[in-house]
Amino acid sequence: MARMRTIHRRITAQLEQIAAPSIVVGCGRCVSLAELAAGELAHLGITYAAGQLTLPTGPIIPPASTGPISTENVNGREVTHTDQAKISKDIYLGDRPNYGDWSKGSFPLWQTRKVYPSSFIPPRGVSISVSDQGLLESGGCWRLAFTLEPSLVRVEAAFYGDLLFFLNLAKEAIGCFDVYSSNASPDDIIETRSLQWEIFPPGQRGFREELERRLSRSDEATRGRLLARADVITALNPDRWAIGSGFNSNYYGAILADDLVIFENLDYGNATYVLREDWERLSQLSRTELLGSSTDFDRLIHDASWQDRITQLIARERQRRRRRR
Repeated sequence: MARMRTIHRRITAQLEQIAAPSIVVGCGRCVSLAELAAGELAHLGITYAAGQLTLPTGPIIPPASTGPISTENVNGREVTHTDQAKISKDIYLGDRPNYGDWSKGSFPLWQTRKVYPSSFIPPRGVSISVSDQGLLESGGCWRLAFTLEPSLVRVEAAFYGDLLFFLNLAKEAIGCFDVYSSNASPDDIIETRSLQWEIFPPGQRGFREELERRLSRSDEATRGRLLARADVITALNPDRWAIGSGFNSNYYGAILADDLVIFENLDYGNATYVLREDWERLSQLSRTELLGSSTDFDRLIHDASWQDRITQLIARERQRRRRRR
């Protein structure tokens, strides 16, 4: 899993909505029973067997075996400063025998070399707490609220560097990441996970203008690619549009029927999802949760054949619905 080098724009948007002087990194997940049974979160002390969910009794530090971010969290990390001038350093090369004969004793061999300076970042020891928010039977998953400890104070000089590390750790160890006010409860974390939708009627510029506004910080190539994809979906004549608001502002949907919705994510690289069931409920699931469910949906990778495949898929769905009438 690649390390994030910059703070995600979704997190920046979340921070703008939080007035509190300190924040916590965490997230809410509805983890499928299959994922729990397979031990996906066993490294956090979360197990599921015989219908029983078991959680750790307190905060837990993800073991180094979880991944490179967790390794740094446990063991620290040495940083080589290749942007600085090299310095002289004595390197120990091991012991050598006197006159080539170990029976005559030995001596340590050192060599002076030019190397880049380095510094050691000590272990952070960030821990993760988890709270059970109950089984969601309609989604076949268990709702869990995660928070990373300690909280982060926004006025501290190291805030953004620490935040980026916490986000990477959450992504690696939990599979999701968000930010909340430091006084947020587990209930708050689960509730703010819910996706809110702003509905736009067809034929109005409101949706397009809002889409362009949300892409205003993207580079020109990405913005053009995502708007071109939206044009393809527009040509399919949706009944109305839905665009995520608040903490989930990187999603939008084209509603072709109550049981046929196209979902897009404004983060380049995600696939298109076509849902045929209760889209407002299913939109609460993460990508992992959706893929692990028994939901009837299609996932269309954004490749060279994407436009043809989504056009043909929607044509088949509409023909099937006409035959049912």
